[in-house]
Amino acid sequence: MLNHKSYQHYLKNEPSVTARKERIAIAGNCSTESLSKVIHGYFADEGISLEILESAYDTVNLSVLDNSSVFYQKNISFLVLFYSPLKLRDEFYKSQEKSAFASEFISDFQAVIQTLKKKNITVLVTSLPTSLERCFGDASAIIEESLIFQLQLINSQIKKTVQENSHCHLLDIEYLANRVGLDQFLSEKLWSMGKYPCHTNYYPHIASHIFKIFQAKSGNLKKVLVVDLDNTLWNGMIGEDGIDGIEPFQEFQYYLKSLKDKGFLLTVCSKNDFSNAVLPFRDHPEMILKEEDIAVFIANWEPKSTNLRAISQQLNLGLDSFVFIDDSPFERNEIRHSLPEVLVPELSDDPTEYITLLDQAGFLENLTFSGADKLRTQHYQQENKRHASMESATSLDDYLLNLGMKSKVEKLNASNLERAAQLIQRSNQFNLRTQRLSKSDLERMASDKKYVCLSFSLEDKFGDSGMISVVICEKKNKELFIHELVMSCRVLKRGMEEFIFNAIIDSALENSLDQIKGEYIRSDKNGMVENLLEKSGFVLGTLKASKQNKRPTFIGRKI
Repeated sequence: MLNHKSYQHYLKNEPSVTARKERIAIAGNCSTESLSKVIHGYFADEGISLEILESAYDTVNLSVLDNSSVFYQKNISFLVLFYSPLKLRDEFYKSQEKSAFASEFISDFQAVIQTLKKKNITVLVTSLPTSLERCFGDASAIIEESLIFQLQLINSQIKKTVQENSHCHLLDIEYLANRVGLDQFLSEKLWSMGKYPCHTNYYPHIASHIFKIFQAKSGNLKKVLVVDLDNTLWNGMIGEDGIDGIEPFQEFQYYLKSLKDKGFLLTVCSKNDFSNAVLPFRDHPEMILKEEDIAVFIANWEPKSTNLRAISQQLNLGLDSFVFIDDSPFERNEIRHSLPEVLVPELSDDPTEYITLLDQAGFLENLTFSGADKLRTQHYQQENKRHASMESATSLDDYLLNLGMKSKVEKLNASNLERAAQLIQRSNQFNLRTQRLSKSDLERMASDKKYVCLSFSLEDKFGDSGMISVVICEKKNKELFIHELVMSCRVLKRGMEEFIFNAIIDSALENSLDQIKGEYIRSDKNGMVENLLEKSGFVLGTLKASKQNKRPTFIGRKI
């Protein structure tokens, strides 16, 4: 299951002098010193020089509730709250009112979470392995005064609190312990010797989960699954023998379909004739995946690296957001060699192992989920229709006019915050300043009168694209400063940029502000908006707020 380098490797590993610098914090009811060193070493392997602000053993409340805490003196990406069930067990045995143990912990825990919320600190909270001593035997899970009952109450409340607070995310230690087995994961000897939260063998795995959450928070997400067909979605080679059997692959197809519903774009890349390859999706009764589940379907005899580049271009998404799933070692190696930015998980010869192997490949981390995720494939299929319509149009203006586009402009509110946060986290290319505002950031700004927080949706004759842009502006004296501007690349070259800046001008005028200020902050991926401000009429980062500076657009405003 675990394929990380050793605990000792990460313990001694140091970043290069050119590594990017980041900072996180960690506090726990256990010793976190050696875990912090492993996290530091893991990030170093990934090209990041990580400073970790660490509290002393079992000082969570003191560290967090103290306003002068070092956690509040320096900017951190997030704070890890690491709770060990072994420490809770020791406290439980010493408690006088065992049936009230969980409620007392939960009260203190929620005070910590609310303090961090007021401080605008993003939090990673560990879940708890709960299957410890069973002093009441099999009835332990249903008797209030048992350790397991109380730990399960605490664990349930931790998850509920994370779910209810947008500045919190779950670091699912319980899942890891369940996968490897609790007897392997926890170490009574190491707990007794140095209050280690678990066996050090699993520190690299914990570090990897923290890194994946960090990547997701930074917008480095996998978005596209590229799937082979023969011996990957069914048995045999359809072009030669037909399909020998789908049943052993049905569970895997269900799994892929669930990932599509979660928001991944499912694409096909197969060395086949298209007419043969697409037939099972249309006609085979045992197929779980259907043609409408596929955002892009490519079946030809070109090298797969060539086809992945074509898929990337068609979706307007970077190859570093791709996951390539193929049973052939040759094809996997060809992609690794030609397109090293693509994630290529190893597969076995047994299709019943595919789900486990992909589940543990480390690309599923995602901090937000909204109803719009289920529509992502549909949106890209609509894009294919728009592309076909554009190719047949006599001119670009005729094409845009014929689309009949309308955009709805809304203030951020409880109903659209989740999607807005997701768009900000996911957008890499059309992202003016790459601030990575969280849902809790947006909640705070939306309730503050000094901010103008707008969302934009877009629809046309081919369908509704949903929310495609978020703009956050701050009122400063007589100026409106663009704090964040992101847009989905799905709607490029339709005039949406002009519509958005027109709406910003309207907002400035409504607030009696004379000028609009903009700033481009370069990132690794947002080169496409380097000249956006200049193209939109800004001079040295400033645009006069006047109706004369509004640009023509083919997009109407939907009321």
